[in-house]
This record gives sequence, C-alpha cells and structure tokens, in this order.
Amino acid sequence: MNIQEGHEGVMEAIVSAEQYKSIITGIKERHGNPSGNLYFMYRDVLRYIAQGRLFAEECDGGYVFYVDGHTYYQTVIYGDLTKDFWVMPQDKKCIARLVYDGKGAAAAQQGLSCILQQNGFRKTATTVLVQGRTEEILEKCRGIERYIKKMETQGYFCVMAQESQFEEIDKLISDSGVVKDYHMTYMTHEEKKALRKGSYLCMINKDNEICGASLATIVDGMAQGGAVVMKEGYKLKGFTPILTYNRAKWLREQNVEYTQGWIVTTNVDSIRYHTGTGFHLMDRYADEWLLSLKED
Repeated sequence: MNIQEGHEGVMEAIVSAEQYKSIITGIKERHGNPSGNLYFMYRDVLRYIAQGRLFAEECDGGYVFYVDGHTYYQTVIYGDLTKDFWVMPQDKKCIARLVYDGKGAAAAQQGLSCILQQNGFRKTATTVLVQGRTEEILEKCRGIERYIKKMETQGYFCVMAQESQFEEIDKLISDSGVVKDYHMTYMTHEEKKALRKGSYLCMINKDNEICGASLATIVDGMAQGGAVVMKEGYKLKGFTPILTYNRAKWLREQNVEYTQGWIVTTNVDSIRYHTGTGFHLMDRYADEWLLSLKED
C-alpha cells in the first residue's frame, strides 16, 4: 500500500511561534504521547520561522514538518505512529533522519521505518555519533607539530579563513562526497558571518590557494560537525591531521571541551582515523531515509 494515494501533499508555511505551539498542543491533545523521528529545539524553530523555512502538513496521525535546507527538506514526522502519514515528493529531495540508541530498535523506530517505506522513502545510510574531548585530541595529535613546521617551510599553512573564502570552502565540502549536503547545517550568509572567527579553517599554499578546509560550529558549548576535506592533488599529504590538530587548538582557545559529529558506519577509514585521533564511538545512531524529487 502506498500511503500517498489520494492525498495532494500541500505544505502550509508556519509563520509564527504561536501557530507552531498551537499545532504541537493539538497533536498532544489528539494523540496523547506523540512520537517522532527528530525533536526540534525551540530556538531552532524560532530561527526557521524567522527565515521562512518551516512548513507543515496535517495527516491522520499528526503532522509532517518540513525544514527547507536549500537543497533538501529535512522531514520530521510527529504524532501517533499507528495511524497514517503521507509525505509527497517535492521540488527538493526529502530527508528523514531516524535517531535512536544502538541497544535495539524500539517500537517507535520500527513504526517510523514502516511509515517511511510506505511513503516511498529508501534507506540510504546509517551514521554513528562520534565524540572527542579537546585535550585528548590534542594529545593524540601532538606528534604532528614537527610535520607542521616542515610543511610551513614548504609554503603550506593552516589559517583561519576569511569571509571571502567561505563560499569556496562550502563548495569544496559539498562537492567532496565526504559528507552529503543534508549532513551540513544550512546557514544563511549572515549566519556564517556571525560565526566565531576560526569556525572555517583552511590549508593554503604559498600562492594563498586553498588546499583543504575544515568547518565546525559551536552550539551550547559543544562543537558540531568538523568536516575536513582536501582538494584533489592535496590528498594523502598529511594535511588532514594538521587541520584536526589546529581545530582542537582553536576549540581549547574557545573553552570548548567536546566536539561531536556523525560518520557513515560503512566509512571504515573515517572511523579508524577518528578513533585514532581521540574520538570515541557513542551508542547513538541515525538511519537516513531519502525521498526523491517529483520528476524522479
């Protein structure tokens, strides 16, 4: 059975906090103890509303929320998972992340998986949460200092990126294949400008050309992300540990004790690298489901 049959799939813009609160209150009144694949932080809801990026559609089981992430819709199902939800293909791909502990799939997770499958989603990957303590990462990478000095004599430096370089770094990360576009937290240009200086780090050569880069944001005292990518021609030159080490030094300067991010479980090389540089695998996973575009 395809749950989408007979439904138009009309998204309604959420234009105020009061409207959002009313929807959530209504779901709880109708369904008692609702479940979902993700839970919004209220400050994020306010940000989405202010930017005109939050939409919703009412279903038999509750609501489906959509956050416009520029190249995709982050999709959140919330309500009674024993009833029907419908998610229609849109002009952008829909991504649903189903987050859970690794001790076994709960009934809610199984129900969500079933709903996603019935709506045409396909599971594309499972990611695992990794977390590292700044001081442990620094200690693990301490031996890189001598290599850093050697690279500097050859004209390679790790520096804080300038605003004019943000777009190039974003494109480098998105085109790398190391992370998907929906792994990156969408930020407006103004939000990027407001990041702490050093959130964007890059390796440059003697001609001031970017060879590789790293991006991390700090939320509630925790560093998020930390994607590290290299341009073709600069891979396997030892620049990734240089960026990792300088990122940890920056985090210590910012008084940030921990950093975390998500790695695809099949990316053995990345997992090996992170665990070798002071990160630890956490008992937290996310299945990633994709609904293709209308024309697909």
